[in-house]
Amino acid sequence: AILMRQYLGNTLSFPQNPNPKLFFDTDQLTIAKYTLDDYLPMLFSGSKYIDGCYVDSLGRWPGYYNFRRDHFKYSTVPLTYTTRASSGATETDEDAEGKIVKSQPSKSAARPMPCLWNLQSHAEYLWELSRRLHAQNKIVFANGVHANRVLLGFAVDALGMEGLPDYTKHDAFYSARVAAYNKPYCALNGRDSVNPRAWNSCLYLGILIGARSEEGQEMERKFLPTIIKINEAGWQPVTDARVNNEKIGIERWGDGCGSPTYFTLMNRSKTAQHGVVRIESDKLKLPKALQITELLSQQTIQSKHEGADVIFQIELAPEQAVAINLENK
Repeated sequence: AILMRQYLGNTLSFPQNPNPKLFFDTDQLTIAKYTLDDYLPMLFSGSKYIDGCYVDSLGRWPGYYNFRRDHFKYSTVPLTYTTRASSGATETDEDAEGKIVKSQPSKSAARPMPCLWNLQSHAEYLWELSRRLHAQNKIVFANGVHANRVLLGFAVDALGMEGLPDYTKHDAFYSARVAAYNKPYCALNGRDSVNPRAWNSCLYLGILIGARSEEGQEMERKFLPTIIKINEAGWQPVTDARVNNEKIGIERWGDGCGSPTYFTLMNRSKTAQHGVVRIESDKLKLPKALQITELLSQQTIQSKHEGADVIFQIELAPEQAVAINLENK
């Protein structure tokens, strides 16, 4: 199967099945055998300072479907089905002179057929790559873990995306945190961004971002230490907290019980918003004498207890995010 595209010029690409078990019972070379058994060990032996492997282009190569029936028996994931016409790659043939030509579409091109989804074959590769590198105390970092590739995030140690996180892109934005859970998720090419909405979005969901311009580095010095701090506490999908204003989102970091506990809140609107935050302090085993601090400004927030809950008010500018620290007074 070949793919003709414009990538740094007129390019001919060959999508591959990276399943490490493909043809394991033969001496036939595959991309996974070469990468895992030869290429990566050679790279790692070159320096003791290499901490892991970066896997790029998960937004590109998992997008194809594999109709090779001789591959099916080696798969550890279920088959799926689609039409050859929607598979992304093109079937090929040779003319009388041996030149590659596109085959004529057949009547069966639009008929759904059993196949392997190459995203799942990439999951098989990432599982095995992670298993081998973890045994060497090394990590796997993957780029391109987006909303339609969440399961690939479960197979790696750190995740990335190209583009800027934005709370208005709902599916992509929230699926990134779900894919990562409490592992690092990085915005890889936000280096020139000084867009306040992007930086506030990153603070809200704990997405790591950097900058290289002078103005961007001011944003980095303001936001990044706090983003790192909440990531170290670990994202918790169940907040045990709520806000009485649906335009203000809230996320929890840290499991309470005496360990550092943080909340991030974001005004997901273009107008100023007020909200009352109610945290179930008993569930988090928070101390009765609480000091609540907003980490970016280091301002203290006044709170009160109401039954088992601790309550405080928050005022947020349009598209503003804050990080709240709850600690013993």
